Amino acid sequence: MSKFTKKIIINSGIYENRVAILDNEILEEYYVEQKDTQHLYGNIYKGIVESVLPGLGAAFVNIGTSKNGFLYISDVLDKTPQDIADEEEIIIEKEKKRNTDIGSLLKVRQEIIVQVDKEPVGTKGPRLTSHVSLPGRYLVLTPFDESIGISKRISDLNERNRIRGVLNQMNLPKGMGFIIRTAAKDVDEKSLKREIKYLINLWARIMYRSKKIGALAVLYEEYDLILRIVRDQFTDDVEKIAIDSKDKYKRIIRFLSYFMPALRSRIFFYNGISPIFEKYGIEQEIEKIFERKIDLKSGGSIFIEQTEGMVAIDVNTAKYKGKRDIDETIFNTNLEAAREIARQIRLRDVGGIIIIDFIDMRSKAHKQKVQETLESNLKKDKAKTNILSISSIGVVEMTRQRMRRNLESTMYKKCPYCSGRGLVKSDTTIAMQILRKVEKAASGTKKREMKVRVHPDIHNFLVKNEKEMILPLMRRCRMKIQFFADYNLQLEKVEVE
Repeated sequence: MSKFTKKIIINSGIYENRVAILDNEILEEYYVEQKDTQHLYGNIYKGIVESVLPGLGAAFVNIGTSKNGFLYISDVLDKTPQDIADEEEIIIEKEKKRNTDIGSLLKVRQEIIVQVDKEPVGTKGPRLTSHVSLPGRYLVLTPFDESIGISKRISDLNERNRIRGVLNQMNLPKGMGFIIRTAAKDVDEKSLKREIKYLINLWARIMYRSKKIGALAVLYEEYDLILRIVRDQFTDDVEKIAIDSKDKYKRIIRFLSYFMPALRSRIFFYNGISPIFEKYGIEQEIEKIFERKIDLKSGGSIFIEQTEGMVAIDVNTAKYKGKRDIDETIFNTNLEAAREIARQIRLRDVGGIIIIDFIDMRSKAHKQKVQETLESNLKKDKAKTNILSISSIGVVEMTRQRMRRNLESTMYKKCPYCSGRGLVKSDTTIAMQILRKVEKAASGTKKREMKVRVHPDIHNFLVKNEKEMILPLMRRCRMKIQFFADYNLQLEKVEVE
């Protein structure tokens, strides 16, 4: 059996990048990054403490963004590598003094180096941490913590000792530490040393910049979506990465040439006639991501409702086709639902509190099996999850780490027609869909001119972004394309002449 089970498919458009990860040809993860969306997670700032709140054990820090960041005392006190990275296990931990009075740690108008730990959500500003970390392919540098952590997924003792030995040879700067990522397993010594030197030099440049400039400045910006995926998700079980942008393809090759030269042969530039997501059957799957109801193959169904504070998931037998007794029917429906729920949580990138209401089961063995199935499928998730035991009535409570804005908040906005009680796709998302449809229509015709009718709001958005959206589209299609506003069309509708 082939060790390759995954494919990473990247659609790099004029205004947004989209990444789909397929596992055994099934869409397991989907990411979108739009040009006009500010992404803060992972960025390092030189900020100023605006206020200290001893009662909350927290402080507000101005980092130059529209909302002040929130810094808890736990994100100022010393942490271990296990606190910083969820998949890591402590090897060396030094005794540290822990001060619990935030007023003695931070003062108003004090300058401080912080990193964004969570993106702003709703009215909340970004959550910050002073425990800065710089992720690489194989290691994470922790410049303010000299402890060494190693991924517990590297279980072989000889391999753990080998990697530890490489770090010991490096004569690391005093006060710095590293977390060894799972990807470091079996990586040669030269590659590990090269990345260690790269991360140390990167931190030196960040510190040099922090001394030369004033506060409210960005000291380091995290990679964009495409390079983050290549760095963090391009593992041994990935058969290939296919991307439809020549420029981004070359950028990935340059990145791999430095960090992972052996993997360059798995990168492919796609220049087929049909759009890359249609080629791999992804486009139609994306449309299903935000549907409230998900039908299961057995005939059962899952309903997902997302609120400001939590996500509620309900499992129903619906039209289950099994021929066994009712207990067996319920058990099998819950098993299939547990697998699909884990997938949907990753796909939608939901975070916070999640309540799952499975169909009530009488058998303790059935409940245990459903719980184990949910937990085993959530192990694929990169975000931290914490699951409580299934209750007597079949309810599971869990939490999932929220770091970035989820897909729904990226692709949808509050509906102006229902006073915010529902959601419609944002102008950017609709415009991207329309441009893809126009490009597809253009590829199937020999016409030199095309007229496109869209909703007035979308027309205004396209005209406003003509240089970035319409002109590049005409160059790619090699034809004149005119957009007209049509008040008779709904937001997502388009007519091509």
